[in-house]
Amino acid sequence: MKIPSHNFLCKLCYNKTGDTMRTLELENFFLLEFDFQNETHHNVLNKIESTKEGKHFLGNINYAITKINQRKEKTPYNIAYIVYYLDDPMGYISLTYFDNAYQISYGITPEYRGQYLGSLLLMEFSDKLFELFPEIEKLTLKINDLNIGSIKLAEKVGYEKQDKETYTQRRM
Repeated sequence: MKIPSHNFLCKLCYNKTGDTMRTLELENFFLLEFDFQNETHHNVLNKIESTKEGKHFLGNINYAITKINQRKEKTPYNIAYIVYYLDDPMGYISLTYFDNAYQISYGITPEYRGQYLGSLLLMEFSDKLFELFPEIEKLTLKINDLNIGSIKLAEKVGYEKQDKETYTQRRM
C-alpha cells in the first residue's frame, strides 16, 4: 500500500466507507489511524500476536484498540495507529489516557524486529507527542519485567524505571 506524502504534522483522511481517520507523520515513519475495516491493519496485528512474545507481552491487541476507540470519544489522547516504514506496515503504536496517565503501547512485526526501528519509533512518537500536546508532562510505558527487549528499548530512548512495570519519560 503506497502512502501519500504529507507536508504537515497531523491531518484527517478518509477510509473506504468515508469515515475520518487521523494521520501523523514522523521523521522516519508514517502513522495511519487503525481502521477496523482495513485488512492490512488486521494482518499487522495478527503478525504481532502470532508470535510467542506478542501473545505473552501484548495480549489481545484488537481488544485494546477497541477500548482505545471507545475512550477516543471522550479525549483526543486515545488513538491507535498502524506504523508504516518505507511504505510497508511494520507495527502499531497507541496513546491512551487512562488512570490520569498518558500511556504508550507498541508492537513491531517479527520481520522488523532487531533493526532498532522500535527504538526509533518510540523516540520519534514520544517527541512528537510532547511537541503536539504541551499539556502532556509525562509519558508512561507498562512493560512486563520479563520483556527484556522492551526494557532495553525504553531505557535506550530515555524512559526511566519507576516501579516493577512502569517506565516514564518527562518533558524536557
